[in-house]
Amino acid sequence: MLRRTGNASKKLPAWFRWRDYQRLSNLRDTAVWAWLFATRDPSIETEIKQGLGVVRLVDPRRTQSRLAWRNGVLCHGMKGHGTNKYLMNLIQRAQERESSGFISEDEFHTFNVNGGLKKRGNCFRSCKGGYLAFSNKQSLLAYEQVEKAAFARTMEFAVNIQMPKKVLLKEIESLIDEHQKRYIAQRMPAKIPRAKAYNWARGLAVFDLLNDGLLQSDVARLLVPLWFNRIPGPKAEDVDKKELRTALQTVKPFLQGGWRTLCGDPLVSTRSPLLFP
Repeated sequence: MLRRTGNASKKLPAWFRWRDYQRLSNLRDTAVWAWLFATRDPSIETEIKQGLGVVRLVDPRRTQSRLAWRNGVLCHGMKGHGTNKYLMNLIQRAQERESSGFISEDEFHTFNVNGGLKKRGNCFRSCKGGYLAFSNKQSLLAYEQVEKAAFARTMEFAVNIQMPKKVLLKEIESLIDEHQKRYIAQRMPAKIPRAKAYNWARGLAVFDLLNDGLLQSDVARLLVPLWFNRIPGPKAEDVDKKELRTALQTVKPFLQGGWRTLCGDPLVSTRSPLLFP
């Protein structure tokens, strides 16, 4: 988590250099941008502690926190069917959140006969050994959305590593092509466009300065003119205040959890309005 000490002065703090943020416009890797946003998201520390990790967090010194999705690839160092276990845990959490309980097949038929089924739920979904009960259709649809995202949008491979790598990669490529045909209009962009990266760099600069304690009026006066090669004046212009608000709005959704769309989390990536406005 990125945190800086308070600073309410009328000049840019010593740690801040706009040219360092300008360089971020050259970053095209979605995973790196996911890390930049995630480290500024207050909720990420809690998620890491809970073991939910949905992005590979690698800082500039190459130290790592919890590992998970990176550009759509689960890189947890798992063995065997660990990926499947990870996805099953996602579904289990959705079940605990949305379902009102499990009913065995025998219980279901008994409740159905004696009229007690309504007391257990209004919607039911068949599963191994019985049924999941849901209080309403919205809860059922929310659970099914997670289930579909976990398995309809992901694949797991077990390969014989004694085979030549070229043969294995060709086989895997053909399987991926076949699977992606269902979602061809929803694929994530391979790289972040330079113009978007530059706007994000502006937004991060604004966020970091505000997080450091500067007022929006001070940031608009001291920082925004630098974007247009102007010398900061004694007062923030209205046009500069507008530019600041626009820059902040471009990154705000990503700082509040939207970074997950950049790291291929199957629950949020394919239909995200952040990537496909």
